[in-house]
Amino acid sequence: MSTFVATRLLPLFACLSAACATSPPAPAAPTEAALTNEPVPNAASVPVPKAADTWPTPRACADKTCFAFDDDASALRALLAKTKPSTIGFGEAHTPAGFTARTTVRRFTDDLLPVLAPETSALFVELLAATSGCDGAKQAVKKEADAITTGQAEDNQNEYAQLGKRAREFGIVPDILRASCDDLKSIQAAGELGVVTMMETIARLTGAAVVERRTRLSPGRPLVLAYGGALHNDAMPRVGRETWSYGPRLTEATEGGYLEIDLVLRPLVTDSAAWQSFGWYAALGTLDSAAPKAWLIENGASSYAFVLAPEAAPSK
Repeated sequence: MSTFVATRLLPLFACLSAACATSPPAPAAPTEAALTNEPVPNAASVPVPKAADTWPTPRACADKTCFAFDDDASALRALLAKTKPSTIGFGEAHTPAGFTARTTVRRFTDDLLPVLAPETSALFVELLAATSGCDGAKQAVKKEADAITTGQAEDNQNEYAQLGKRAREFGIVPDILRASCDDLKSIQAAGELGVVTMMETIARLTGAAVVERRTRLSPGRPLVLAYGGALHNDAMPRVGRETWSYGPRLTEATEGGYLEIDLVLRPLVTDSAAWQSFGWYAALGTLDSAAPKAWLIENGASSYAFVLAPEAAPSK
């Protein structure tokens, strides 16, 4: 499960709400100005939208339908033109320790965020910030979060912070999830079921934050994004995990304007039960892994797996 769980207790809001250095800041309570400061779009920094690519000829892949594109940006432009979402939930598998290629979040930041930026008002990332006080519950939840993220790359949280920083440069409002003392106490009180309660809390906080933000969109920017683990963005959650996902709430709140996109970096995929539980897993195995293509696997009316194009191995 830890592959898809990234949540950490972080005082990181100030870093996402204002430009920050490459390394995470030292822990400090965010100021009121940092919490309310919103970026002023710089016209020179916002990418110029490109025309969407033609939607390609479909091909069967296991029990799904797949579409090939020359590169990641082309695939995303075409998908946005086809589905016209108002809210997108991006899900990833978090980078394990020792991974040396560009990570999923780095590729999203570098290659996909520029495509989304011209129409995006806000971006929520899966980092949990605790309110002041309730130190006992906070420490207990931090211990739980540290345990379930064991084995992940140490730079994961910094890359999420860099995603927020880059969003600000594009005039997008970056935000994280803010947990109340009651939220933390509920996770603490759950004992051995603390992970499940944490998953439910992430989904609830993300859904509520996105719904609220949609009442305050920037002019000409109708899109709101959420970015985090691929257990939270399901438009149609798997049985037994219904409360882990914000997808159904956002589908209802946007009157069908929600789109689920699972970002798939093939070197991270294994034959574990966690991976096989995804509805698109069998289809992924039918795609030519050597072809320099990006793929979209249609997993439902508002759900796609986005298989990122392969990249050359980094030079040593």
